[in-house]
Amino acid sequence: MVDGVPFTRPYQTVLDGSGAGQITATPPAVDWLITGTQLEVGSHAHEPTAQLSRNGRPLPGGQSYHASNDQSSARYLLTYGDVLTCDWADGDAGAIARLVLTGMQYPPGQAPPDETAGGFDIPQTASLAHELIHMNEIISLGANGNFSSDIFPVFDTPGTRIFFISQSNFCQMDVRYFLDPAGLIPITRNSIVIGAAGSFFDGVLPARGPYVGIDLSAPTAVGTDVQVELGNGRGVGMAQGLPTGNVLMSKDPVVINGGATNNFDTGQIWLGWLSWLGFIEATVFDVRLQALDVDGNATTLDMNSQVSPVAPRLLFVPAMPLRVRAHNGDGVARNFRAFLTAHPLSGDF
Repeated sequence: MVDGVPFTRPYQTVLDGSGAGQITATPPAVDWLITGTQLEVGSHAHEPTAQLSRNGRPLPGGQSYHASNDQSSARYLLTYGDVLTCDWADGDAGAIARLVLTGMQYPPGQAPPDETAGGFDIPQTASLAHELIHMNEIISLGANGNFSSDIFPVFDTPGTRIFFISQSNFCQMDVRYFLDPAGLIPITRNSIVIGAAGSFFDGVLPARGPYVGIDLSAPTAVGTDVQVELGNGRGVGMAQGLPTGNVLMSKDPVVINGGATNNFDTGQIWLGWLSWLGFIEATVFDVRLQALDVDGNATTLDMNSQVSPVAPRLLFVPAMPLRVRAHNGDGVARNFRAFLTAHPLSGDF
């Protein structure tokens, strides 16, 4: 094996009037094994986000929600001719955004195929230390429509994380496993059928091969929009005690006026187990834990409309921003309380 040569490549751009900007990087007649990615923005009254993509496809773990100062130790390969793009959004107009790549440089075709899971924000905002989300998007299927995803590596994780909801009609998902990254040698598959609008599947399937992909089909005369999340997952090992950094929300109390409905957003993304309790000291109330998609649309994951408080509930939440929606049905102001605590997987501190 050819020894690599260490390198560091800095790049920068000026964010435009909307706080957006883009940097592109490509290896100069060599291969790069990236071992460190640093994001910086000089001025950040508004906290920017950033997305890394390779040849137009988002890199697993390449989404940063703290792009003013964030770093990732995920390893990924850029071969000669590949194009890495970093797209910033929601930053300060005129701010200087920087991307710094570090790693090992090899002659074309000589770099080791050594990619490992990881990404920005993993210690702060996700509960899967070596797992990642491959895709999280809404897919529109027309009448008798079909969709096939890319093929993704399972790495060393024993599970496949699936969140799947059909907005308006019947839909079937086939989770397919392959022996090769091109998806030419199938091993087996799992089928999940959604029979009614708003029904969903949310869980971890046993991984049955080194590579995974999904097929969607809507075999009816009426199509549907399907929200899909696909990733790697280990399973659950509940922690015995939680650090304060795992408290996603604590409202104790907040006053909500009579007849009013208030929304409280966590501002964080969490994929994993979550305990939550939400209630209002009112005769009539409705409190819901919701997940928000990229357009801000809310999907209710759980709700509490009891007259008296109930014990905290435990559920597995998708990798989406979370919101607690609270409605006070009484005619006068009442106290509202909500507590959300993320439960890491074993060893994820």
